[in-house]
Amino acid sequence: MKNRILTLTLLSLIINCSAAYARSSNYDENGFVIGFAPRLTAAAETIPAASGPEPVIQDPAVEPAGQNTSAQPGSELTLPPQQAFTAAPEEDKVTPSDYDEATALRLARNAKKHSMGSFAGWCYSYVADAMELTGVIRRDQWYSLGIGVNAAADFAAWANRNPGTLRSQLKLAKMETPAKAADLPLGAIVVYNRGVCGFSGRSGHIEVKVAPNLLCSDGCQPAYQECFGSPAARAGISVYVPVSGK
Repeated sequence: MKNRILTLTLLSLIINCSAAYARSSNYDENGFVIGFAPRLTAAAETIPAASGPEPVIQDPAVEPAGQNTSAQPGSELTLPPQQAFTAAPEEDKVTPSDYDEATALRLARNAKKHSMGSFAGWCYSYVADAMELTGVIRRDQWYSLGIGVNAAADFAAWANRNPGTLRSQLKLAKMETPAKAADLPLGAIVVYNRGVCGFSGRSGHIEVKVAPNLLCSDGCQPAYQECFGSPAARAGISVYVPVSGK
């Protein structure tokens, strides 16, 4: 009987450990979202510049853009009342003049380095992790700022409502979505609303531009020019870039 209990206990531990990226609707005692993003490190990571030329990125064998699903559905979170946010400036219509190229480069490198190479429905978790590693956001800020964590589109919904706080707290600014995917700045965080460009009607999609024609989250894929070239689709795409905030 004791052996059976021990076996069941070990099996339970194995199952729990295998769900490292599972979302949860609960917060821990520190106010963090349990299981939200992969806990690679709590400190911001700066990836040193390579001593040689960057390796050539081959277009990965992934499903066509818009066919992968985004964050796994989870129960809705009950967020605390939102604090008073700063006044919202007008939306940047081009790449902001205080675009922070150094932070953007670190964000792109982190997103590329920690991508698992294929789409598994965890785009938001992987982009969130890259943001944390770069120092764009602290883990506790997802909770304290009231940013939705159930679906990729939740980030854009929050950011578009609170552009002042987006800039002052996360040092990010929204820019006009370009008609050419090639015009996306390096390190741009691109969020597709639910159902836009063929992405999940339940979750949307989020990714980071890491190379001239490559965007990464949990997987990587070439930029979807057909989508950016459509005014109707472009209206459902939000783009945010790091800024110095000066």
